[in-house]
Amino acid sequence: MEYLRTTGLQSGDVAHRMPAEHDAVAEAFARVDTHPLAGECVDLAKQRSALQSLEHDLSSPGTAAAARVVLLGLNVGLYLTRF
Repeated sequence: MEYLRTTGLQSGDVAHRMPAEHDAVAEAFARVDTHPLAGECVDLAKQRSALQSLEHDLSSPGTAAAARVVLLGLNVGLYLTRF
């Protein structure tokens, strides 16, 4: 799941879309994890922890922050896989 310019971070449903797009998010994690530069620069443990919190409870006050952590971290990682 990559950052979409048409919806952006301001999209109110981004936290709900991540668990719904579990396969795409898992694929993105795998791409970042196997790339030497991206895997070194992105804290995947933090990303996975934030994603797990989204999968368990979308009503908590930290939902938006967790979504931001996952989305921004994965997008940085995916960008780095280009090099």
